[in-house]
Amino acid sequence: MLLKNYTDDKFIRAYNSFANKDSQFYLNEEEFYMYSILFTNQMMDGSIRTNVDIINQILYPIKFIKDDTKNKTKIRNLISSLINKKVLIVENDIKLTKNYSLMELTINDIELSNDGIDDDKKINDGYKNFAKIPFSKFLEFKSTRDYYIYFLVAKWGKGFKCSHSNWAELLGLKHRESAIRIIEDVVNRNIIYKNIGDYNTQDNQDVNVYSISPFNESEKTKQTKKVEQQQANDKIREELNVGFHSDEYVKDLNDVIEIFQTYKDDYGNNIFPDDCDYAFYLEVKDNIKDRKPTPLEKKFIQIADKRMGYLKNNSQFQKEYENGERLFKEQQKEKLSDRLSNAVNAIRLKTGDIVEVNKDNIDQFELDNVKSMFYSNGGHLQSEKEFVNFQYTNLRTNEIDDNPEMVKAAWESYQILVKEDVTINVEILNGRLVKMIDKKCGIVDPFSYEANIPTPEMSQEIMIDMFNEINEIDNDQSKKSSPIKYFEDVDIVF
Repeated sequence: MLLKNYTDDKFIRAYNSFANKDSQFYLNEEEFYMYSILFTNQMMDGSIRTNVDIINQILYPIKFIKDDTKNKTKIRNLISSLINKKVLIVENDIKLTKNYSLMELTINDIELSNDGIDDDKKINDGYKNFAKIPFSKFLEFKSTRDYYIYFLVAKWGKGFKCSHSNWAELLGLKHRESAIRIIEDVVNRNIIYKNIGDYNTQDNQDVNVYSISPFNESEKTKQTKKVEQQQANDKIREELNVGFHSDEYVKDLNDVIEIFQTYKDDYGNNIFPDDCDYAFYLEVKDNIKDRKPTPLEKKFIQIADKRMGYLKNNSQFQKEYENGERLFKEQQKEKLSDRLSNAVNAIRLKTGDIVEVNKDNIDQFELDNVKSMFYSNGGHLQSEKEFVNFQYTNLRTNEIDDNPEMVKAAWESYQILVKEDVTINVEILNGRLVKMIDKKCGIVDPFSYEANIPTPEMSQEIMIDMFNEINEIDNDQSKKSSPIKYFEDVDIVF
């Protein structure tokens, strides 16, 4: 097969009637594949001159049956079926009794083009009513089913709406569950692409839409974006685990296993793990906190725990382990810094996952699942603030006042700022964001906000000014709605 001649401007005419079960031209996946093989072997005059032996040799990359004798019988039966269904027309007087017998065939293009078309729109010449499948794309498929599913979707230019029950019917499957498994598999391998149906006002889910090309952001449904975000979170979790399947990680595991299980060197000197080894131990423990360890990780943890059990009363071990803990924490900070260095904005979920957020995905997150936001203090994101800390602080107890409405206002205000596609920095945090929260909560004066609580470090003049202003608020009855807490006889320590 001359693959160099299989360019995108050459294509298979995949007629719509091939997928119509009410049509005499309906084809199953194997018949459709055989039709496509024959189509790619058309000559300049549109005829196909071949025999079963030749087809058996050019079937690439798919053979119906590995055994040549059985495969040839399969080919002969499929061609006979295409002829009986009038998809192919036999142009010479030949019977399919010998595998070497020459067949001269043509494709019944006019009938296929006019099938299911109103009489006034039928044609006598040319082609219509088909999808184009490039020869080069045809060669990519490794199974007749993948190719058939691709065709079923390709014939719908604006997307193919199809339930799992309909997929089962189209693929000749008895059970809907089988269709779910098969379609999810081809979607995961990017044979086709899926836009997940949203839930409507009746709380029923719309039918999924499928395409042979990826959906752009404006086309994606809320459900699709939600699933993609979850997949992104899973990928982040794996990245934060430093790629535990990498060759480098496996090598490090083997090297440190050797250190932990070696007690003396060749000269009889004692060998002890150092702070770097203990930091790696803590790293592995962190990697497996949300998953099952691999056999090698499990082996390492068992060997390390056994060795540390022997050393637990050794003062040098305790010192090295403490240094290892500090080193591990520094490494975690570096990972976090690297993760956030290119992010415009990011949040930490209550699961511990860190997620980059933007105008396209911020609405997918619920406040109940979010712990904190990251902001810039000059440069990239490096500081973190929990949303519960946007609540006002009680001046007497110096504790955060429980106000869920303020937390909600903080999250909603943050969402608005993220959609502006600007990095939240300390100026925006303590300026626009705080004002937006106050406005949402109907707060007149922002005093006693967390950042403005009097502390011993503040100058005497600043604290006096603050309390004078609080007393003015006390005298202004129109401002009683402010949630600021203040008390008489407050002891101030300068």
